[in-house]
Amino acid sequence: MFFDNKDDPISWFFQNLDKPRFSQAEVLLLAGDRLKPNTLQNWTNRHYVKPKMVGGKRRYSALEVAQILLAQPLVLNLEVDPSTATLIIVTAMLIFHRKLRSEELSLKEAPYLLSVFKKAIEDPIFIDSRKAALKAFETEEAFIVLPFGRLVNDLAKRQKELVDSRLKIRKSG
Repeated sequence: MFFDNKDDPISWFFQNLDKPRFSQAEVLLLAGDRLKPNTLQNWTNRHYVKPKMVGGKRRYSALEVAQILLAQPLVLNLEVDPSTATLIIVTAMLIFHRKLRSEELSLKEAPYLLSVFKKAIEDPIFIDSRKAALKAFETEEAFIVLPFGRLVNDLAKRQKELVDSRLKIRKSG
């Protein structure tokens, strides 16, 4: 299968896309200073994300963590409302996943891909930032441009490291 490479962060991310792996504390750890506990609680209460209950505790999937963390700059810097911001991220993620699976995009180029939205709620196009990024904007405008591949790759690395460190602790204990 295309995403069998467990060492590649994006491959790992898509293998774990919907698995409820992350506690609220871990989501906040992954976010650093960019997310307050009350914001995470608010987004959960408003169903922008819907973590699963595991052992009586909320657990967020890799996709939900990405929705929360990648939507934050849209909300804070571009004043996009949270429900639209999370929808933008999940839409981009699903199209990104589909294009990787169909090999329209490759894992090798993935960290360099920009996602370009011409309107707030629209399927993004993906552009390799090393190639034709400037040319893409010569004739058209963009509503939002995200360094999507880099953001997903960096977040996936941190998620994978967190899960791996948790597994090492369990094995040694």
